[in-house]
This record gives sequence, C-alpha cells and structure tokens, in this order.
Amino acid sequence: MEDLIISKFKELIDNNKQSFFDELAKQFYQHIEKETKYELSHEDDPYWDHSGELIEVGTFNINDYDELEDFFEEYTGTKMASHQSGRGWNFEDYEDIYYFEIISDYVREILEDTINFFDDIENEQFINFLNINSLEKEDLTYDYFDELINDKSIELYDEIKELKAKEIYNRGLELTKK
Repeated sequence: MEDLIISKFKELIDNNKQSFFDELAKQFYQHIEKETKYELSHEDDPYWDHSGELIEVGTFNINDYDELEDFFEEYTGTKMASHQSGRGWNFEDYEDIYYFEIISDYVREILEDTINFFDDIENEQFINFLNINSLEKEDLTYDYFDELINDKSIELYDEIKELKAKEIYNRGLELTKK
C-alpha cells in the first residue's frame, strides 16, 4: 500500500507541476513589481543586540537577479523574535516564503489529493495500512508522510531555485495580463 501511495503522490506532483510553476511565476512577478526592497543595516546596533534593522531601499529590479535563488536572499520586511541572546530579531527572506509557504503548501495539497484518492477507493485498506481509526486519519496521515513531504519539498526547491529569474518574471507577466 505504501508504494501505491508514494507512486500516486509522485504522479500527481508531476501532473500538476506546470500549473504550480505558473502560480509560482505569477507570485514572483507580483513580488518584483509590488513589494519593497530592504537591506539589513547594523549601523545603529546597540552593543547587546546585533540583529540589525531593515531599511527600505526602493523597489526590486528584475535585472539584479540571474536565478530565483538570487532573489530568495532578499528580505520581505517581516521580523520575528529570535529568542537568542544578543540577537533580538530574525528577518524573513523570500526563501522562507517560497520554501516554507509556497512549495510546502503545494506538496501538502498534493498529498491531500493523494489521500482523498485512496480514501475514495480503498478507505478501509488505507486506514488499516496507517493502523488508525477513521477519526484520527486526517491528523496522523501528515505525520506518517512527513518525511515524504519534506523530501519532495526540498527536491522542488532545488529545482526552482535554479530557474532563470527573467524567464519566470516574463511568464508571470504574461499570465497576469491574461
């Protein structure tokens, strides 16, 4: 049963990859066109805190990026408490957005489609395979497949980060204008 599930999961990932890349292109285009560019400054750091502060430096220019990975290093403007001594803040970058939100959400959505596929066809076998009762199924399924989700997310991220930024931007522009 596990091999069947993994096979179906990979099939759905492959079958939906173009639509995923199209959505990614639209989001990338929107980030370049509408978001503010920030730089991290340590100029005013007190001696007890070396986290820095984000300074607005204008807008993004697509010509500054060869691959998406270059853009992923940019800051989004969001800060979170670091809970580390001497470093009050961590600053979110676009790698966080693309990996932890866009890619991971896509992979989890495909896993949900995979689970629904088997749920519709072989519900009893599927529940027996996971060794759970039907009430626990939704919560435990993600735990059971956590490694698969992480592996596929990393694989997709590695593929995406090497895409040419201008090509993805132009695709996003084209799709946004439709």
